[in-house]
Amino acid sequence: MAAQRYALIMGGELRNKGAQAMSFIAVEQVKKRFPELIPVLLSNADARPNLYWRLKGVKPREDFSRLAFTIEHPMDAALYHRLTGDATENTASARGPREAAKMLVFGREWRRTATCYGNAALCLDISGFNFGDKWGFDACQAYLDRHAFNRELGIPTYILPQSFGPFEFDGAGLAAGIASAAADILPHARMIFARERDGYEALRGICPGANIIKSDDLVLQSAPLDTTAIFTAPPKMCTHLPADHAGTVGIVPNARNYDHGDKAVIDGLYRKLIATLLSEGRRVALIRHASEDLAFCERIKAMFPDDERVEVFGEDRYCFEYEELFSRCDVLVASRFHSIVHAYKCGVPCIALGWAVKYAELLERVGQADLAFDVTAADFDPDGVIASVEYALAHRDELSGRITTAVAQAQRENVFDAVEADFRSL
Repeated sequence: MAAQRYALIMGGELRNKGAQAMSFIAVEQVKKRFPELIPVLLSNADARPNLYWRLKGVKPREDFSRLAFTIEHPMDAALYHRLTGDATENTASARGPREAAKMLVFGREWRRTATCYGNAALCLDISGFNFGDKWGFDACQAYLDRHAFNRELGIPTYILPQSFGPFEFDGAGLAAGIASAAADILPHARMIFARERDGYEALRGICPGANIIKSDDLVLQSAPLDTTAIFTAPPKMCTHLPADHAGTVGIVPNARNYDHGDKAVIDGLYRKLIATLLSEGRRVALIRHASEDLAFCERIKAMFPDDERVEVFGEDRYCFEYEELFSRCDVLVASRFHSIVHAYKCGVPCIALGWAVKYAELLERVGQADLAFDVTAADFDPDGVIASVEYALAHRDELSGRITTAVAQAQRENVFDAVEADFRSL
């Protein structure tokens, strides 16, 4: 009897809703296009096997296999030894093979991990944004380590739409090291899809031999999710939503903005913006889009502790619930990339507060780049943000129409068509 074959999906997770959306879409597409393969979501972000599902009180389909582990430096060497029998000293884990082995056995995932990698038919990388100098040298090296591991095992790999670069590390040696390793490792990927023009050019600069293709975001170009690919029964939806036609402005904070930007300036912006909106008779919805952002929703609410018009929507919703939530908002002030994507899919204009070029290029895609603000820029202007919110509210219908047209254009293509055609040609 032939061994079961697997489609590995790496770079995703379930708690960050952008990553969850890409994970669910990848699983759905594997089941639709490659029914002979079992999709396996590789995720060490969810801590223990099926922990996320237990917390949610639901059961995924039995054939939606998932692991609570992703191959990451320095643990990759121990699993490589297990699969190849190569236990040479120069490939030993930096933490030592015994310690690495203990980490791999965590959750009793070692045997299943080895089985899935050893019988992998293909790998889909849905990382979103993990390879660029803003993540530091070690994170970029870990990204390349994962792809080197796939190359060594001969697994055909497709890097689905994500952001790349820049690669301006502190120190010429670090930059040269990443560039050299990337030029050696990434051309093994069958296809690499870059979401942004800047990222496309940055990756081409260090990987001239790689097959790099410009593409829209995976979630933006995808049709509504078929949840039967994930769940045995319809999942329970959250009913806590803003009231219809209540003049609500949604705010989606991002912990990374506070990491990269000036905390006092960002807090001051939210305080002044919300005070302005309240003075105009509007309501404000503070919306959690990643688990780590709930604290920042509560931080902003604490500026208006006694005003019921400022409300936190902090529940752990599924990614496909956000379009209904965002559709209840007139405008969204968003700092999570995929919160903007979901808002666009229901025609809601967004003012983006970000820290990377991906935000500006996403808004440029719908002809609204002037509504994107970089919180790390020396000329970051909080008053300009507030003016843009007022502009978007006043011109909502016009902006919404342009968004709907651009989304329809993006959905004329799907990267999985190209992936399927290439894989079937092997």
